Amino acid sequence: MGMESCRLWCWDNRMKLLQIVTLVYAFLLSLLEKELRQAVSNLLRQGCHRTGKRCRKTPTPLYRIRLALANLWNLLYLSLIQTPG
Repeated sequence: MGMESCRLWCWDNRMKLLQIVTLVYAFLLSLLEKELRQAVSNLLRQGCHRTGKRCRKTPTPLYRIRLALANLWNLLYLSLIQTPG
């Protein structure tokens, strides 16, 4: 999540960043619930596709979910920028 190289000198600003990262991490953990397994599978297929037997049998790490969300947000952002008008 980029916490190893934050360049914030004030303690209050570091605490704000840590709180934001904690919220993001809690959101990613909530995506691992059984009820959302199919939605996460679709998300990974669209945003961070991996092939192979090993990837199908291993549990989904949080970095892949984060990467898939980031890729899809970037695609949405680029499509909004490129629309004429």
